[in-house]
Amino acid sequence: MLLFHKNKKPGYTALIVDVGSGSVGLALIFSPAGETAPEVLWSYREYSLIKDADTTMRTLREINTTIVNAFLKFGSDGFKALREHPDAGLITEIQVAISAPWSYTVTKTVHYTEETPFTLSETLVEELANAASKKALTAVIQQTLLSSSGLITIDNQTVGVLANDYALDSYDGIKTKDVTLFHLTAVSVARLIETLEEVHTKVIPRASLTTHSFMYIFYHVLKHLAPDTTECCLIDITNEATEIGIVRDNLLRHTSHVSYGAFTIAREIAAVTGLPKEEAYAFLRGGSTFVLSKLSTKQQIELEAIISAYQMKIAELFKETGDTLAIPKAIYLHRDADSEPFFLEQIAAAATKATGMIHTIQPITAELIGSKKHSNDTAILLSTAYFHQEAHKPHDESTDMALSV
Repeated sequence: MLLFHKNKKPGYTALIVDVGSGSVGLALIFSPAGETAPEVLWSYREYSLIKDADTTMRTLREINTTIVNAFLKFGSDGFKALREHPDAGLITEIQVAISAPWSYTVTKTVHYTEETPFTLSETLVEELANAASKKALTAVIQQTLLSSSGLITIDNQTVGVLANDYALDSYDGIKTKDVTLFHLTAVSVARLIETLEEVHTKVIPRASLTTHSFMYIFYHVLKHLAPDTTECCLIDITNEATEIGIVRDNLLRHTSHVSYGAFTIAREIAAVTGLPKEEAYAFLRGGSTFVLSKLSTKQQIELEAIISAYQMKIAELFKETGDTLAIPKAIYLHRDADSEPFFLEQIAAAATKATGMIHTIQPITAELIGSKKHSNDTAILLSTAYFHQEAHKPHDESTDMALSV
């Protein structure tokens, strides 16, 4: 049995886990009290191979294997980094973020109106939140091939309450004739959660395990990074999915995704060009000259058609925002740095196709997050920022109304 000394300075030691669609990142962090950011003691990312995704179960098996391999790496190298840190002690928390398509984040709005003024209460808000959560779960089941038994809720948060046309920081005792509640529900695939629980029990059984959707963490952290940005579009591009979130009046109002990401494009390029999938992926990483030099004119035209089809898929996603407004002009894009320039170009083109406007796109970088260096893995850094914010927030601060049901 491994024994660890207690923290020598106030703070929390945690293992941060990022489950992407085609990779799993881990980071051992020490989150000291009074600091603006946590310290990353060790980090690692395990990648799945670019294989043919012929069935959902096959890709699910791939990501579950990747989770196990990543934790094996932590067992050999992460614990060593922990023992060598002068301040960190026992790992008390494991925080997991799960990206699309393994998580489904759905926001629902519920209205309640009476002819005469009534008094808001926690009981009423909880009832509305339960109604919103049920609507969200029904929507997820309709969009996937999974039944409710194949899903596990990982986030169930009220992100905003409006009464008398004002956003409320607290609602008990407020009189109004109508109330609008904005609720976020996120679910994940049960088998993936079971794998996480299995490695948790085997590797760090005494730590508590919490799970969130990556989109929820992205939204939460951005509110702190850009508090003056009340309307924006959040985009997370993983290897197998592209997910968007629409923020209006500081509230995450709409989320959606398509199971179409970097590996998807690479597989399609490989299919029409005959190139190995790794070489096709090199096209997305800035190797366009290298790839195009090997292609015939016909193949180059087919490659351009693949890229144009991706732009149209994202443009259609932008049009399904749940309201009559165009997507916000400000876009925050999260993608691995190696293919970020390629996707910046595609998202800009897709946004213009959807709205007819030029949009401002801000990539998520380590500098923007304001992390202490030791890692440039921005997915991990967003999760570490979320952990640090939550671990050290004042006890009376209500994060997203702090209502879970």
